[in-house]
Parts: sequence; structure tokens; C-alpha cells
Amino acid sequence: MICSCVPTELITIPEGLCLGQIRQTTPSRWAFYNCDTELPTTNDPAVMGAAIKAIYDAGGLMITPELTLFNFADPTYDEIQVSDCNTPLQIVATREITYEDRNKIDTSTISPFTGSKYFDYVLSQFIVDNQANLKPILIYCNGDAKIINKKFTIRGILNYLRSGQAGGPSTEIKQWRINFQGDPIDFNTLVSFNLIDSNIPMP
Repeated sequence: MICSCVPTELITIPEGLCLGQIRQTTPSRWAFYNCDTELPTTNDPAVMGAAIKAIYDAGGLMITPELTLFNFADPTYDEIQVSDCNTPLQIVATREITYEDRNKIDTSTISPFTGSKYFDYVLSQFIVDNQANLKPILIYCNGDAKIINKKFTIRGILNYLRSGQAGGPSTEIKQWRINFQGDPIDFNTLVSFNLIDSNIPMP
């Protein structure tokens, strides 16, 4: 940035911590809620979890089944040349996340019959059709959840995974791409709450 040098109060790692540890976590699914839903402004996971649980109980939270092959592409950047005396400013433009859904959801076994043998198709098409009215939550295997306040577009296609055995049946898969404006998992996007701690069941 082009500015005069201003002394900054630095932050330091407190003494006595046990360093050399790592954080292991795995994205597992998405949840979506309506864009007009008001959430509390808080950094307290218990408070946020209670608010999300109330939304879930009221039917305002949609959770996908477990997904696979999450891949987080490198962000794309816009470069803005402000001055020939300095390097261009780099601003994160977009970041794409891809994943696969291999789940079959058959609700036709519910009695009396009101469901669909292809409810996973119904759910997928609903997400595509209503994406402008949804906000996403990224959920991890341990129940941790990050509320993502970024605009996004999402698209999915049906495809098939061939069997490794000659003549074996192919596995039906739904391949998804979700493209965010900015970086959905930047350093400011912390874990907001935990579904397990909040007694929110994961399908």
C-alpha cells in the first residue's frame, strides 16, 4: 500500500505455549439457510449455536449429506496499478471449491408414499434454483461450522464413475462447483459454532 510509515503495535506469541502442534480437520458437507435470516453478532460459539439450533428447529436450515473430494482452488486476484512507483495492489477476486456428492436419497419408502426415489435430484435442483436466496455454512467432520458471508454461484452436473472391473456397473455421482466472491475461508472466517455441541443432527 502507498502510505507513510506508521509505527504499529505488534502482537507476539505468549510465552509458555506448547508449539509444534497442527490442526487437522476435514470439510464434509454444506448447510444452507435463507438470506433474510438474522443471526446474532457474536464470537461466542454457544450463542451462535443456540441461534442456529432455533433456526433448524423452525425448518430454516438445510443440511446436505456427507460429500467427498473437496478441493479448494487457489484464489484468483485482481491487480490494480495505483502508481508506477509501486507494485500493483492485489485483491482476492474469487475462489472456487469443487466436491462430489455420491449419495442416493430415496424417500419413496416413507409410508404413506409422498416421497421420491430421486430425492437427491430434487435437493440438488433446489439448491441450483434457489442459490440467490441462500447463504452457505461449511461443515467439517467433527461438527465445526463456518458461516460464510460471501456471494457465490453454484452449479452441479450428473456424471458417472466407471468401475475398476471390466463390465462392472458405474457409480452415479453429482459433481459440484461453488465459486465465491473473495476467499470464503480467509483468516477472518473462524469456526462459528459446532453442530454436535448445538444438538443439531447431521444427515
